[in-house]
Amino acid sequence: MPRYYCDYCDAHLTHDSPSVRKQHNSGYKHKANVRNYYMQFEEQTTQSLLARHVQENATLQQQSDSYMAYHSKVNETFKTQIEQYTASL
Repeated sequence: MPRYYCDYCDAHLTHDSPSVRKQHNSGYKHKANVRNYYMQFEEQTTQSLLARHVQENATLQQQSDSYMAYHSKVNETFKTQIEQYTASL
């Protein structure tokens, strides 16, 4: 008779019957192993989302810095033009 293998627990069950599987699957260790298995994917997803968020913020900061530098240069140029115009009057 083939034995049932549980991937989460890395264990073979001695009897392959629905009642044994049900009892195993409702056990505390099996549930903890299933929870841990899926938590590793959640952690990976969370890490990748955080990394993407940090990258987006860095890009936005660079764009903001460029924007501020551009506008300060425009303001300086505009002020210079106003001073030249008022001086010529």
